Amino acid sequence: MAFGHGPYAKLSVLYLPSVTEIGANAFRRNQYLTKVNLPRVRTIDDFAFDDASRLRYFNAPELESIGRNGLNDSHVLEAVNLPELRYMGINCFEASPPVQDKAAFTGADPAKLIIYYTGDTSTRKSFVPAGNPTIKLVKRNADAPPNSR
Repeated sequence: MAFGHGPYAKLSVLYLPSVTEIGANAFRRNQYLTKVNLPRVRTIDDFAFDDASRLRYFNAPELESIGRNGLNDSHVLEAVNLPELRYMGINCFEASPPVQDKAAFTGADPAKLIIYYTGDTSTRKSFVPAGNPTIKLVKRNADAPPNSR
């Protein structure tokens, strides 16, 4: 938790223009972080932004993979931009689906994108991927490895 939990973790805005990967736990429990802009990041490892409870804006336009609990417990997220996302680890967001922009999944190829979730199926009954209701939702065992289907 290099920039996470602790008395010196007071970053509020994070802009890393040339970084391509964020390691596990890197910003975990940073309670001051409100905006993240990662224009070249392609991979975010497990728990990297877990419990960044004030995080409101998250931009990673080249992100392809975000690990387990990557953005979990980010209670006030307002905007997330992840247009190249191909893999999202379990528990990446809150227990209930985040609010979606009405065009969030517009243009996504349902043959290439699957939204995995864990936990109680009842929290997903009314969830429809905005902009593309044909995207498949699949319940995954919380203990399953990331690449298992």
